[in-house]
Amino acid sequence: MTQLLHAAQRRGVRGGPISGANSHALDVAIRQVEVAEAGLDIRPFAPSELRVDHDRVIAGPIEYRLSPDGLRRFCGWVGAPANYLTKLDSDIRSRLLQFHVDSRDYHRAPRRLTDANTAIISRAGEFINLVRSDLALVPSTAVLGALKDGVGNDAASLRIQRFAINDERMQIDVVSPIQSEEVRPGDVVEAGIRMSHSMVGEFATSVSSYIHRLVCANGMTHRECLGRQKTRTRRLGDQAGASQQQVEQIRRLVAMTWEGLHEKLAAIKRLQDQPIDDVEQGWRPFLTRARMNSNRIVFLLRQAWHTEGREPTAFGMLNALTRVATHATEVSAMQRGILERLAGVMAMADVHLCPRCFNFVSERAVTSLN
Repeated sequence: MTQLLHAAQRRGVRGGPISGANSHALDVAIRQVEVAEAGLDIRPFAPSELRVDHDRVIAGPIEYRLSPDGLRRFCGWVGAPANYLTKLDSDIRSRLLQFHVDSRDYHRAPRRLTDANTAIISRAGEFINLVRSDLALVPSTAVLGALKDGVGNDAASLRIQRFAINDERMQIDVVSPIQSEEVRPGDVVEAGIRMSHSMVGEFATSVSSYIHRLVCANGMTHRECLGRQKTRTRRLGDQAGASQQQVEQIRRLVAMTWEGLHEKLAAIKRLQDQPIDDVEQGWRPFLTRARMNSNRIVFLLRQAWHTEGREPTAFGMLNALTRVATHATEVSAMQRGILERLAGVMAMADVHLCPRCFNFVSERAVTSLN
């Protein structure tokens, strides 16, 4: 599972684990994101007036400091190579950024920034992001409210497993004993919801199932594969009621995912009864489809399989995969995230498996909301 920060700090705003097994814990999370978003300043401006000088973004009469995170986002909007520019001298970097600004690529799809529809987001004088002011930006507080409403009467049973506010984004994992299965005596898995949301419109709000194995704190996620139906929302035009419509989309996604957890838990329990003669050959096809089929990854999986008890079943194979995804510091956070999603696909293979499932697994970046 992707390792989340147990305590994340962003300019005086903290997001960390919240203990407690009831909806009051969600209320605490809502207050935390409310504080985080209160520090954001959103102002309309004309991109044609935009200038860059010595790591400062100048929008009309206002100057903003350009942090590494802000630089990455700014490069995404103007079509500049962020990894290359971060290695350059400030003066050269600023001149190259100005060149990209003057090329006006931000007018073209998918950005479509114009003098009439652009706003700049900042925090304490630091550039955070550019956004389209003609698209609704849903507050994180409303997103968490949709989580509670989507779960409905079971919300009081939720336990926050992980919660973090970091890099202007929020991620929360909640599980419930109501959604649980004892795979074998003493080995219980609990299920719930993972929700990821950008406070500055950097990526689509996503909802997926989250499954947590209690005996070892291993975890995995699984996004629904529903053909044309979406498991993440898109920003809507900023007309009356647009924010509420998007919140309703999120609520429906949560409700749909919550209702499907029983089937996922039953699928995991069935893995205990599926013998595997060669675990390495069992992993290889899945790793290949996810573009992770390296001897190094297989070595780590075999080590994890031994640590988990060398169980020659599909459940043992799954536990090794989730252990590497959760515990292996030898691989990057991106790779752990891929393995975490791959574990979800593997666990649900007898329920549903198609090429789209592997597209979800191998996504290297979240899609822009714009």
